[in-house]
Amino acid sequence: MSYRKPLFWSVIVTIITCTILTACSLTEQAIKPDYKLALEDLKENYSAEQATADGYVVIDNSTLLAGEKIWVDFVNNTAQGRQAHVRIYQSYSMQDNSYRVKDLRYDGEKYLLSYYDRTGDTKEEFLFQGEYKYLNRSIYSWSKVNPIPAEYYLLSDSEDATAEGYLNSLISSIYKPYNNCNMIYSRTVDSEYAKRASYGVAFCDIDKDGKEEKCYLGWGQTSGVFTFTLTAYENRELEYYNMYRTQWYHPLRFVQAENGKLQIEGVNQNSPPETHIFDITVRKGVIILKLGNTEIEPIKPEQ
Repeated sequence: MSYRKPLFWSVIVTIITCTILTACSLTEQAIKPDYKLALEDLKENYSAEQATADGYVVIDNSTLLAGEKIWVDFVNNTAQGRQAHVRIYQSYSMQDNSYRVKDLRYDGEKYLLSYYDRTGDTKEEFLFQGEYKYLNRSIYSWSKVNPIPAEYYLLSDSEDATAEGYLNSLISSIYKPYNNCNMIYSRTVDSEYAKRASYGVAFCDIDKDGKEEKCYLGWGQTSGVFTFTLTAYENRELEYYNMYRTQWYHPLRFVQAENGKLQIEGVNQNSPPETHIFDITVRKGVIILKLGNTEIEPIKPEQ
């Protein structure tokens, strides 16, 4: 087995090759992650099937095979400052069938990443360990001629780190803010996903019917005013789609409350900036957002 570094052209070739696979469906199972095995015990003869059964996020090249809910729950919980733990099984079937297991923990203040790697010259094995302040999400198409959207998560010490900047830094002299940066997760997506999930994804039973919805937070694509969309699917069927007009928020994202309740967090552009938390409720088939005692009803797309 060998370990792979995320070289620029390796990343790009993988994204191109895997685009055709993005239509493959993900089956989310109620798997409780089991991370009892030490990283050292996973260096050999650990399969994607085993990783799936153990609750790992499983990615082959740039195709997500399993663990989407596990990953987004980790993202949305750590966004609220709660401790969490996740493992990613990254395989390279289109290259040399190698794989790498990444262990990522959040201790409430920083992200702690560990995985086994090899030096580029002597191929000597070593345990990589890094610390980062932020987990940044980007959806980016590297080519303007043949745009292939991909979803990236970067570990960085800067909130300004983006996928575009990171990929450019691999083939240029760009240093900051990419001097301590790691692309922990990347996968190809289709253009529809890139639009409806531009701000994030979450899994939650928002209408309290006992069935979990897959929720998307997207850009409203309106001119002159700031809007965003909230879309929810149940069993792959569209259940809710609403658009909201608010003040400008950046960033805007899902967060998971301590009781599991899904919320939306936005930072406005006031001086100093203010953080607003929106509760999500469903009334008569319509998603209503609540900011304190103020209710925000959806608007029609043409408004």
